[in-house]
Amino acid sequence: MVIYGAIGNVSVAALFLGGFLPGLIIGVGLMVLVFLVARRRNYPREPWVGIREIISRFFGALLALLMPVIILGGVFSGIFTATESAAVAVTYAILVGIFVYRELKWSDLPRLFYLASLLSAKVMFLIATATFVGFLFAHQKIPQHLADGLLMLTNRPWLVLLMVNILLLVIGCVIEVAAALILGPVLIPIMDSLGVNLVHFGVVMVVNLAIGTIHPPVGNCLYIVSVISSESIGKCSIAVIPVVGVMIAALMLITFVPELVLIVPRYFGY
Repeated sequence: MVIYGAIGNVSVAALFLGGFLPGLIIGVGLMVLVFLVARRRNYPREPWVGIREIISRFFGALLALLMPVIILGGVFSGIFTATESAAVAVTYAILVGIFVYRELKWSDLPRLFYLASLLSAKVMFLIATATFVGFLFAHQKIPQHLADGLLMLTNRPWLVLLMVNILLLVIGCVIEVAAALILGPVLIPIMDSLGVNLVHFGVVMVVNLAIGTIHPPVGNCLYIVSVISSESIGKCSIAVIPVVGVMIAALMLITFVPELVLIVPRYFGY
């Protein structure tokens, strides 16, 4: 969302807010799927540990759970920007990790800073490349030509959104998520010309590409799960089909009911 916001000059806070209801819809859908699969396969249940233990575990995890509250709360309240919230969250994580949970050591920090720098450089390179590509496309009027071509087929925004969804789902299967966001400079002007809200389209695009992270053949998360579970990528690819189905159903819902994305940002004044 941060990359999309930078490419399309769209409020990152509005994108974060727009993702709340779609995230809940996908989460509930996957919970129902997991429940049905567990019941059908008769998976074992964890024993009930009692209210006191649940409360104890909750407070044990409370400091870690506060991190997203700090990030999102700070951005939505206007106390600091998305970039500043990241710096605050990192400082908070270091202090809690070293002095409270004691899972971090001072000697770990140089390696972590190095890895974070590599990731940041990758993201900034993608943004810089996408900005240049956007300028090049705009100079050559490629978005206008594509928009004209799509409008020759149909001038109905919902049908164009359907075609773009199919395009993004296919691209997400073969291209890494962040790299696929380079399509933003091409697609954003088309959506804008059709009157599609760019916050709505941003959430739709992000959900599309998130599906690509678990979709064969190059879904990064799929390979990670394969390694963790010691199962073949073939078995994981078959098992993930119902999960992909639930996420695509949720994607179609938020695509054709824009209010599911926009109601929360509008409530906060975006």
